[in-house]
Amino acid sequence: MIQNAICTGCGCLCDDIGIETAEGGTFKVFNACIKGYATMQGANYKKRRPLSCVKGKETDPQSAINHALDKLLRAKNVMIFGLDNSTLEAQGAALCLSRKINAGIDDYSSSCWGPLIEMIIKGRILSCSMEMAKESDMLVYWGANPFHSHPRHISYYTYYAQEKYNTSGWLPRICLTSVDVRETELTRISDEVVMLRVGEDRNIITEVLHILSGGKGSASSQRLTELFKKSNKTIIFAGSGLMRSLGAEFGLYVEMVNALNRNTRVYTIPMLKHFNMMGFNRTLFAAQGVINQIAFKNGNGISPERYSFTERIACSDCDCVIAVGSNPVQDLPYALAKKLLSAPLIAIDSFRTLTTDAADISIPAALPGVETGGSAVRMDGREMPLHPLKDVNEYASDDKILTYLAQNM
Repeated sequence: MIQNAICTGCGCLCDDIGIETAEGGTFKVFNACIKGYATMQGANYKKRRPLSCVKGKETDPQSAINHALDKLLRAKNVMIFGLDNSTLEAQGAALCLSRKINAGIDDYSSSCWGPLIEMIIKGRILSCSMEMAKESDMLVYWGANPFHSHPRHISYYTYYAQEKYNTSGWLPRICLTSVDVRETELTRISDEVVMLRVGEDRNIITEVLHILSGGKGSASSQRLTELFKKSNKTIIFAGSGLMRSLGAEFGLYVEMVNALNRNTRVYTIPMLKHFNMMGFNRTLFAAQGVINQIAFKNGNGISPERYSFTERIACSDCDCVIAVGSNPVQDLPYALAKKLLSAPLIAIDSFRTLTTDAADISIPAALPGVETGGSAVRMDGREMPLHPLKDVNEYASDDKILTYLAQNM
């Protein structure tokens, strides 16, 4: 039995998963949360895997790959989207393919997490490893409810992973703070709760800055500022609620944490849903100096125009789209999904989705961390090795598929 497999169910990349192999190449999963179990156990069920199809007709995978190659050879404005659920090796192969065919490449971070991840990668705000949560005085979950988004986050990494408990023996000796717009499972166990109205995050950050400058604010902002000041080491786990509220105007948050860091230490870790979004952004930044929304021109040259995937679909700017480990048909608004399907669509995925069903060409891929190895970057920036759990695998990895396409262009 394997005791330390890494789960690719979310950005936590929990590394203590138990795997017991069974007859017929199947296996049992232990110690995973419901999301991790569904992801890893899904490799055992054929009905959850995409079919290899061209124009709705089933074919062998190599034939589907060759049809995809033919589409790319004919296309002039290709867009590659996704890769947040792919290994670093697959992301590198996609980048190589983008350069060869002068394609655009983007991921989900352009619609949500990009501003925060860019600030972390550029060193504009402090971040840290999740292991540092055991040494912190305060944990702040801002716009996040890990009970649903990352079920093992507070038990394996943060709150219940504390080494110091109070005299009763069952409450960790740390201040758990929740900033949210509604009551959640997390707010019910938090020591401090700052309840906001929807979209009020910007206001309370402004008030915290005002208080730090000697002014006054609301009772909520006063209390939050006091908590920050009392703590020697705080980690803010920034959730999608905070990101959606602030949007692209993330400078205010950066200003707040940097102001707090003049007197204490405040670190930020994004609560990333996809297991390797941080890896995609770091890979692209290391290669090109940007984290997303890039279009190549004449090989290594970068087009000065930067358009996100959704903007390019809205403008009907693509004559071929490759969706890798992503489900844009489901995630986009209906009008944009309809425009997406007006161009040839190639889907490469480990699981069957609305996108693989609707695609002109569907190519099944091996599941990272289960059927194929590689590397991924955890939400806190730590690189993690992924090892295949199955000796025999009928699917090619998205790394090999993308490399084959790049080599034959």
